[in-house]
Amino acid sequence: MLLLLCVFLLSHHSVESVSKFPKVLIVSMDAFKPDYVDDCLTPSIARLRTEGAYAPFMKNVFPTKTFPNHHSIATGVQPGVHGVLDSTVYASKDDCANRSLIGYSYELFHYNKDILPIWTLNQLAGKGRHSGVMMWPGGEFSYGCRKTRPTFSQKWDEKVSYQDRIDTVLSWFLDKNTPANLVMLYLEEPDLHGHAFGIDSAEVRDQIKRLDKSIDYINQQLKTHNLDHLVTVFVVSDHGMINLHQRNIIDLNEYVDNSSYVAAGSSPVLQIFPKDGLEDSVFSSLQNAKQKYGSVFNIYTKTNIPTIWHYSENNRTPPILVVANEGYAFQDMYESIQHLNKKFDIEPNPRNKYGIHGYSNSLSSMHPIFFAWGHNIKSHIVLDPFNTTELYPLWAFILNLEIEHEVESTANFTMLLSNSSSMTSDYQRKAVSNVTQQPLENIKSHQASPLWMYWFFGFIAVVIFMIIVGMILHFCRDMNNRSSAEPIIPQYQRNFIENQHLLVSDSEEELKL
Repeated sequence: MLLLLCVFLLSHHSVESVSKFPKVLIVSMDAFKPDYVDDCLTPSIARLRTEGAYAPFMKNVFPTKTFPNHHSIATGVQPGVHGVLDSTVYASKDDCANRSLIGYSYELFHYNKDILPIWTLNQLAGKGRHSGVMMWPGGEFSYGCRKTRPTFSQKWDEKVSYQDRIDTVLSWFLDKNTPANLVMLYLEEPDLHGHAFGIDSAEVRDQIKRLDKSIDYINQQLKTHNLDHLVTVFVVSDHGMINLHQRNIIDLNEYVDNSSYVAAGSSPVLQIFPKDGLEDSVFSSLQNAKQKYGSVFNIYTKTNIPTIWHYSENNRTPPILVVANEGYAFQDMYESIQHLNKKFDIEPNPRNKYGIHGYSNSLSSMHPIFFAWGHNIKSHIVLDPFNTTELYPLWAFILNLEIEHEVESTANFTMLLSNSSSMTSDYQRKAVSNVTQQPLENIKSHQASPLWMYWFFGFIAVVIFMIIVGMILHFCRDMNNRSSAEPIIPQYQRNFIENQHLLVSDSEEELKL
């Protein structure tokens, strides 16, 4: 009985080789809508969501695009603050003069150099903290005055399987020299196939099933490596998606000379930069197009963009912004459709439906998913919907990090985590709401308890081990005709070493993702 207890304690003590800090895994599934969750289609996601905690949806940022929303999730601020207004912007590298189109690059994510992603904040906290970023938009770049990069990072590569990505991020948690305590993982589906085939297609359903298997694989591997009781897992998305019928494409070029302006971004939101002296002409032509098409899109100047979008607070905001109504798009979609047809070998047909997103964040069709499970997460909890920007202060507090820029913190996450208490006054000062200064109820870090528990159980394990060894040696001295104790000790020591290094059998069956 004592031997079994010793083995149990030693097997659980082995996780001390991972980071001593709170450990968080954040997974993003691009364009995963809340209504994709189904007991038959996504049994693992449905079970983990119900057994853990979830919100019916999150309120994301405008435009409901991949880059703006992922950077808002990572930084806790609106696009108008961090400057990632879309997948492309029309700006200069120093945002002063000589504008040009800027796509995915260091410059796109560095309009506001005072804003630090959560992985940079964690990395800068030091004392053995390490971040890992797997293909998260903007994750491979340095941030802050020290040009800090995460300890582990990998650029987006569609060819890398989900299983390989998951195995890699788990290896970051288990690294012998620099174990990560914060890991961000990006999965590009069902967005990619949703754009090409529409949200109701068999291809999208297959991708949803693939994602369900991936989430289950994460859960199983955490258990295999004895990390399930140490890691807190958050699963999020950036936006939803709807179908687009090609008959609903608006061709602005029929009314506006495309040589009279530069357009940035993509449907259904276009940033219009009229050339010098043509501002009034371009705006008037857009108004004519709106009358012709029957008000299926809206035209805004920089001064009258809806304030709830938090879009006009920086130098990258265009003089004119055109936003299509839900279900409509602009002429740039023709080029996107050609690209998708070629990439996925789709036969061109005017009846083909394609997926689109980017509309107002007030639309339910654009809302993303949220659920969590693992260490410190309460069971069977349903949260009220909250803003995606409010995840940043939640994660910062779990990780014991001091926030260095103003973030929104109006949500109450008390019922989410097992250990909760009021925020410290310093945290309340740092986490200032952009809307109202209401305190977020906080959860105390679990850092101290696990370390104390490991020392305690480790001491008990050593004492029990020494007692058992003493009993065996005493038994050997009394039994001169037996020497069976000799092989027992080396074998047990080998088992101990195996547990310490969390070895996994090479014959373990891989999950095909």
